[in-house]
Amino acid sequence: MNDIKVSLTIMLQGGTMWSRQECLKDLKEPVLISKGKYAGKPKRDKKGNIIYTTKRVVDETKVDHHEVRLTDKDGKLSEILHYHTRGAKPAKQVLPISQVAYDYFISSEVPDGYNFPRDFKPNKKLLKQGISVSSQAWNSQTPKQKLEWHLRRICATLNGTLGEYHIFND
Repeated sequence: MNDIKVSLTIMLQGGTMWSRQECLKDLKEPVLISKGKYAGKPKRDKKGNIIYTTKRVVDETKVDHHEVRLTDKDGKLSEILHYHTRGAKPAKQVLPISQVAYDYFISSEVPDGYNFPRDFKPNKKLLKQGISVSSQAWNSQTPKQKLEWHLRRICATLNGTLGEYHIFND
C-alpha cells in the first residue's frame, strides 16, 4: 500500500450562498458636530459614551460583482450598470497524495502541459547536446516549485484554488 506523503486542501466554490446578514457589515463612525468637524473629542451622550452612527456597507469578500453595458439602437454605449449578488461559501476538499506521486512530482521528468517561462534563458551548450529548453527550465526549478506546479494543476482540474498543503516526513 502507498503511504500518504502530501495532504492537499483545495478551495472550491460551495453550493450554499452567504446570507444577507453575512454579506452586509456595519461600520461605526463618530457623529460629526456642526460644520462637519469634530470638536477635539468625539460627541458623547449623557453617560459619557461616544455617540456613533452606523453605516451599512457590502462586504466585498462575500459578493460577486457584475456589470451590464447598455447601448441604444445605434450601438452607442449609453450606460453601464453595476450590481452584485451574494457569493457562495467556499468548500474545502482534502486530497491525500501518495509517496509515488510525490516522487514523480519532484522528478526531473518534464510533465505534459508544462510551458517554460518566457524570460527563461536556455544554456546553448545543453541545446547542442539535445536537451530541450522545457527540460532545462523544469530542471532549474526547486523541488518545492515543481510540487506547487503539479498541485496548482490538480486544483485547476477541479475548478478550485490551492488552499494549503502539508508534506509529511517519511
